[in-house]
Amino acid sequence: MSAVAVNFFFQPGHVYSSGATGLAQIISALSNHWFGFYIPISLTFYAINFPLMILAWYQIGHKFTIFTFITVSMSSLFIQLVPVVTLTEDPIINALFGGVVMGLGIGFALRNNISSGGTDIVSLTIRKKTGRNVGSISFLVNGTIMLIAGLTFGWKYALYSMITIFVSSRVTDAVFTKQKRMQAMIVTNNPDKVIAKIHKKLHRGATMIHDA
Repeated sequence: MSAVAVNFFFQPGHVYSSGATGLAQIISALSNHWFGFYIPISLTFYAINFPLMILAWYQIGHKFTIFTFITVSMSSLFIQLVPVVTLTEDPIINALFGGVVMGLGIGFALRNNISSGGTDIVSLTIRKKTGRNVGSISFLVNGTIMLIAGLTFGWKYALYSMITIFVSSRVTDAVFTKQKRMQAMIVTNNPDKVIAKIHKKLHRGATMIHDA
């Protein structure tokens, strides 16, 4: 889905994506502008994700990292293979639909404990430590990337790209519900046993209320 978002919406609309994909777009554009040769987005995307996968290996989990490696590799391959198709040149439409497609891809991947790489890994690492919302953290990180894009390529396209980031982060949050902090109320005559099980099996906290 990331390949469709990049090649059907982001590139034709000159809109920058979020996370590692957006950074890869910027690096590719800068290489062509400053040095006169184009570095493929697929290659820069893979290079950016490599150190982040090392972080994931140690901070998130080995199984997660292996599946992320497969996802990143497949995304890089399809970004390279899928042709760039101009469905519309309207940057707002490209920003909106590109954000939806990208958010769906990221959200479904995260629901299956798989990451599409990039800021997903950073967000999940922070969420593991703080419990904060995945999409909101990604939005802040990606805002910094868009600042670089605005200063380098022009604020008009940076603002369009911010629409993409907002839509993508909201769709990600809507699809990936596991990042939400949730509360469950349990009525029981054996609170000590229930709390012990919650601590042992779920690794979560519990508050006991008497005669509620």
